[in-house]
Order: sequence, then structure tokens, then C-alpha cells
Amino acid sequence: MRTAERSRGMQIAITVLWALLAALVAAVVIRAAVQKFLGVPAALEPFEEFGWPTWTIYLTGIGEIIGSIALLIPRTRPFGGILLIIIMIGAAFTNFANGHPDYVPLNAAIIAGSGLLVWEARDQLHVPVRGARGDRRARTE
Repeated sequence: MRTAERSRGMQIAITVLWALLAALVAAVVIRAAVQKFLGVPAALEPFEEFGWPTWTIYLTGIGEIIGSIALLIPRTRPFGGILLIIIMIGAAFTNFANGHPDYVPLNAAIIAGSGLLVWEARDQLHVPVRGARGDRRARTE
């Protein structure tokens, strides 16, 4: 096998692995969101116990679904990952502060998976950075 073919095969394998990670994270999060919309007691009780209004259950579920769908689309992956990181940081903090530390490892795993996916797709973010002379310019890596 020639080096170019091996490199192409490696690129495909890496792309597939990133897609599998995105699908895994999205599946876990979508499952939690669907449980919220279906009124599964295990999904609703923490919100009620923490004293959060009912509308926050649906807002969280909508955010989880939007973030998960965005995570599955390579072009929108960094934005979906950032949205899920924000939601899961809130969930982890709330769970820990309200006596449910058993949920925090799952929150942390979703944060880690989403963070890896954001890092992998970081070139799509086009974040302006300061140049050596202090001027603003888009990152061109």
C-alpha cells in the first residue's frame, strides 16, 4: 500500500471515529431530552426537587435536541458542542449543589465528549485573534 493511500485510509478512519463520538454523545443527550418531553418521572423529578419552574424542563430539552442535532452535522458540530457544554455545566453544577453527585460523572462525560468534538472542529469557528501588532484578523490555520 502506498503512503498516499495509507494516509487517505487513516483520514477516513479518523473521520469515522469523530462521527461515532458525535453520534454517541448525541444519542445519550437526545435520550435524556425525549424522556423530559415524555414526562418520565426520573427525568422530571430533579427539576421539581430543585425548585425549577416546569418551563425549564422543556427549555433544557429543546437545547439538548438542538445541540445534539448540530453535533451530528460536521459543519455545525462546534456550535452544537458548545451548546451542550453550556447545558451540561449547568446540569453538573445543579446536580452537585443539590445532592445528586451520582449524575455528575455522566454530565462530565458529555462535557468531555462535546469538548473533544469542538476541539476537533475548532477551525470552523473562525475566531478572530490578535496579531503580533495588535490588529484583529481571522485565524487562517
